[in-house]
Amino acid sequence: MLNGDVLKMDAICSNICLTLAFTCSALRATVMRVGPNLLKIIEQVMHAEKNPASIEDQTSFNLERKSIKTMRKLSHLYAVAITMIASSKCALAPFEKGEIVHIGNTTIIDRPLIMSAWVPFNKNTHYWAAYIIQIYFAALGAWHVAYVDMFMFNMLGYPIGQLKKLHYYIKNITTLTRNDDSLEEFKNVIRQHQQIISYVKFYNDSMGTFAIFEFLQSSVQIASIFIQTSPSDMNLGQFGFIGGFFIGMLFRLFLYYYTANEVMTESEKVGVSVWESDWYEQPTNLKMALLTVMMRGQRPLYYKIGGFGLMSVQSIVAILKATYTYLTVVVRNN
Repeated sequence: MLNGDVLKMDAICSNICLTLAFTCSALRATVMRVGPNLLKIIEQVMHAEKNPASIEDQTSFNLERKSIKTMRKLSHLYAVAITMIASSKCALAPFEKGEIVHIGNTTIIDRPLIMSAWVPFNKNTHYWAAYIIQIYFAALGAWHVAYVDMFMFNMLGYPIGQLKKLHYYIKNITTLTRNDDSLEEFKNVIRQHQQIISYVKFYNDSMGTFAIFEFLQSSVQIASIFIQTSPSDMNLGQFGFIGGFFIGMLFRLFLYYYTANEVMTESEKVGVSVWESDWYEQPTNLKMALLTVMMRGQRPLYYKIGGFGLMSVQSIVAILKATYTYLTVVVRNN
């Protein structure tokens, strides 16, 4: 593809899409496995689950469960989307038109497979054997991408449920604490807030630098999808796969950056929750503790894209702008 007289950008970009998806997933899994902070994050979550706050009641428990169920449904929907996209690519490959290739005095029809990959035999002579092998590896790759992303979605979204519980504790501090020991019990709320802060910090230390690669990979991948729509002989099946891949990419970006944005939004509401509580009826020492929580709430929590910015819904716009830049460069050079 790269040594021909004319670069086949649609074929090159088709391979770039799949290669980037698998490579990014593998690198993310490697960072999670090797990085020291992931184990701390998991231990922190397990400790919080085993040792709930003394003022936790059924309402706060339901708030957390509701947040978890929402993330679980979105994760399952994403897994279904990935499975459908991979299945459509596998199903379409045998029906795509082969390419006529001249090798010396011999002319052969090079039948397309699911992806461009080396096999230790002639893929045209033993096409169905190569096809079955690629189905196996395509399934492994697709499910690996889905599982890693689902794990990351839920890691990103974990503080949302914890912050909603925190809002509930603060707003109902009068009814949830005993008058004779209200300050001591409110210290548990402060500790929970500190745990959420340390959780986000651990995540940024572990995955913040890798988020830069994720940001660039997403923009290049979307640009590659659009370039594949250029051939005039594209059939309906190919167009459907490209459209489905594009929708899947946007859904993936939405899950990552919208979830990160929700953490930032919920953390900003901590100060509002203090204001909406019965703070004026509390003893002086508890008022001072509430004031401390309100002051800390003025600094929202956010996930970092390395040292270049923060993860939010605005990041999706930045990715699409970078996509437009890549498309412009490719179109001008062709």
